[in-house]
This record gives sequence, structure tokens and C-alpha cells, in this order.
Amino acid sequence: MSMNDLFQNISLAGFSVVPNVLKEHEIPLLRQLSDRYIASTFFPCDGGRVVPGWAGVTPELGVLNNLHKDPRITKIVDEALKEDWIFAEHSDLHQNKITGWHDDTLPPRLAHFQTLNVQDEGYKIIKICFLLQDHSDNDYGLWFKPFNNSSQEVCVHSNPTDAIVFDQRIVHRGQQGQYVERYGQHRYLITLGYGLNNEYTKQHTAGTVFRQNQQRSQMVTL
Repeated sequence: MSMNDLFQNISLAGFSVVPNVLKEHEIPLLRQLSDRYIASTFFPCDGGRVVPGWAGVTPELGVLNNLHKDPRITKIVDEALKEDWIFAEHSDLHQNKITGWHDDTLPPRLAHFQTLNVQDEGYKIIKICFLLQDHSDNDYGLWFKPFNNSSQEVCVHSNPTDAIVFDQRIVHRGQQGQYVERYGQHRYLITLGYGLNNEYTKQHTAGTVFRQNQQRSQMVTL
């Protein structure tokens, strides 16, 4: 897929996949770093474990700590947003979390942070995700209801090296059953948020940081 196709797919359908952004040899290391950290420190959530707000402040995660600044990822953001953008301070690492249908605009309890209308043209905030296991032959990956056909439910059959990019307003979900029970290994999802350098993104960032800080204050240490 060309980067121009990426931009068009996100505009029309709300999501796109960029294959082979990561290298195959990187996946075992990213899983190992995640395993090691989450084994002792995590926020319990929806049947799984979460590390919220880790990017840039968690050296124990090794190369994961600076993944949000990786040139391979920032190149995707450049093409998807086309204009001056910022990291929206959103980073979540999920292990085995069950996730129902939702969008990634701020939830009602945080809506006071987002006073501008998320349907305005100026709201351009994206999520870049990596699922660190193979979903090419199963339905435990990410699902979307495309902007151009919201009655349809589409499962992305991704490889662990693929980046999944989507508009944060699109309705999507994760696994409904436990991948780990079926395949005998943890299911990991890395999520990173980026947006145009404007007031819409700054409001979203403020709400996101508040949420992540709340969750970080409730993290369990074993």
C-alpha cells in the first residue's frame, strides 16, 4: 500500500493497515519486554492487564519506551495527518483485555475536557496500533464498523509486524473471548495516539492524560 492510499483509506473507511512496519525479529523482544513488565506492574481491566501512559516515562520497557518516536511510525503519522501534528500523550499496552464496541473520543465522564465538537473538521486524531501476535487466521484481532458502511463489521486479519491506523472516531472493538485460552500465549495490543497540533487535540490530550494518571494511581505491584 502506498502512503497516499493509507490517507485515502482512513478518510473513507476510517481505518487502514500498513504491512510490515516492524521487523519479524523485533516481535519476540517486544513481547518479552511486555511480559516482564506486566508480570509485576499493571492496571487490572476487563479481564486483562493494562499499562497506561507508559511512552517516554517507562525505561523498564526498553525499546518500547520510545516506540512513539520511531521514524517508521512518525512517517505514517506524517502521511495520515498531512499537517503539523503532535503526540497526543496516549499510550496503552494491553495484555488479554476484553474490549467491546466503542470509539476513542473521550467518554462521557471526561467530556468536560473536550468542549469542541469532535465531528468538526479540525478534529483529526488517529491511533496507531500493533497486535504482537498473528491474527491472519483468526478473529481475535481488531474489528471496525467502517465510516462508509457502518452496518458492516470488519475484522482485520493482521500480522504482528503490521501497523493498524484509524480515526479515533470510528467504532471498533477488540477480542470478545480470550486468545490466550485458544492459542496458549498472551494477546498484546500497543496503542499510540497522535493528532493535529490544534485545540481539538490539546483538549483530547488533557482528558487522556487525566484518565491515564487515574489508572496509573491504581496500578497493582506484585
